[in-house]
Order: sequence, then C-alpha cells, then structure tokens
Amino acid sequence: MIQPTAIFDGIISLNKKDGAIKNIWLSEALKNLSLQSKEDLENFFQTILHKKVCPLLAVFQHQEKTYVVFYKIFQDDVVFFFQNISAIKKLLFDKEEVLLDGLTKCYLKKEIEAFITQALEYFIRYKKEKFSVIMFDIDFFKKVNDTYGHLAGDFVLKELATLVKTSLRKSDVCGRFGGEEFLILLPNTRTNGAFELANKLNNQVKNHSFIYNEQKIPITISIGITSASYTDSFHSLIQRCDEALYLAKKNGRNRVQYQ
Repeated sequence: MIQPTAIFDGIISLNKKDGAIKNIWLSEALKNLSLQSKEDLENFFQTILHKKVCPLLAVFQHQEKTYVVFYKIFQDDVVFFFQNISAIKKLLFDKEEVLLDGLTKCYLKKEIEAFITQALEYFIRYKKEKFSVIMFDIDFFKKVNDTYGHLAGDFVLKELATLVKTSLRKSDVCGRFGGEEFLILLPNTRTNGAFELANKLNNQVKNHSFIYNEQKIPITISIGITSASYTDSFHSLIQRCDEALYLAKKNGRNRVQYQ
C-alpha cells in the first residue's frame, strides 16, 4: 500500500458521486486513502479538478520506493513522478521561468497573489503563522522615464528588484504587482519584523547608486506594510497595504507607513 503525506498543503476540488464539486484540503483528501499501486496514485490525482490556488507537492512511500509527486504545476494538468531530489530541482529550475516577470525576475502578479492567498488560508485555518505583506513602488518613476528614457527606467526596475531580493530570506516571496509596484510576502513575520525589513529596504535603495550610461539616477521608494488578521480576505489585506502605501506617498514619500 502507498502511504501518502501532503508536504505543501492546498485546497483542491473533487467531483462527488452526485456530480457536485467539493472543495477540500489535500491533507484531508489523503486521509484513509487506500492506494495499492502507482497507477492508483496517478488515477487519484487525475480526478482532482483544476480549481486550486497553488501547486501541490506530496510524497508517497511504496514498496521501499519514494515517489515525489507534483500536481498541476505551472498551469499544466499533469502528474510528475520522481525518485530523486535532483530531478525535482531540475523541473523547478526549468519551469520557474514561466512564473517570473521577464524584466525583474520577480514573480508575476497572478503568482504573488496566489502565494498570499495560500498564506492567508493557512493563517485563518490554523490560527498561527502570522505573516505580513509589504507593498512598495518607485517615487516619481514617470519622471525617471521622461528624463532618462524608458530603457533607463527598465534598468532601474531590474536593478531595484535585484537589490531588494538580496535582503530577503529564502522563505520570502517578491512579485511585480504592476508597472513600478511590487509586493513582498513575509511568512512568519509580525509587524515589527516587517517594519525592520521595510526600513532596511528604504535605506538600501536610497543609498544605492543607480548608474545608467554614466548617469546617476536618484531613486527612492515609498513602502506600505500590513499584517494579516483572522477576518481578512485577500482583497481587504491588499487594500489595507495599498492604503498604507498611499499614506507613505501623501506624507512625503521615501518612507515606511503601516496600516
């Protein structure tokens, strides 16, 4: 018998016998699941509908072999079976580019939204793992484009993203939310920790030399931060963060604001 364990839990959708669709956590779906073969395992995953938030990862033991299963990664309705970690790393390395913004190499808008939605569902369900969100954008970015040109603007975006990511932990997730606007998900981080990182980023960007075609471009960022609450929806969480960013700009830019 194959013994399943959910490593990255997530909400999946299953077809019930009466034709209705039932939303359920992967970990719950795996309870009391009787799988006798690898074929049974594949058939089970193929019954899962596409409506889910994030990629799923599960590990299954069968006859002293370990099968690591990735289900529906990167918009593909497919199950991948691997028996060694190097194959998994290769898949992730090859496929991750699809999820990233081509210029900044930060996650695409839909991907960062998915990460935050998943984190919020965990937080509300388990009443733990407090997390925070940072939203920031470049002050007077239109002026940068108008003064130095759009190629210079692209350079600034790329350089800024690289600079910011050097200060993040491996567990943090940075995504490009819109033109010059970015979101950062900070797992297991309370408000004071988010403030500490936001102030660090603010000073780091302000003191960095953005040099394009031998011209130094002065760059600062405004930052809004918020922390998740048990009553939040994705919309309310992002709206609060956006309001904090608005206040940072209203109060003079180049600063951090909490909401």
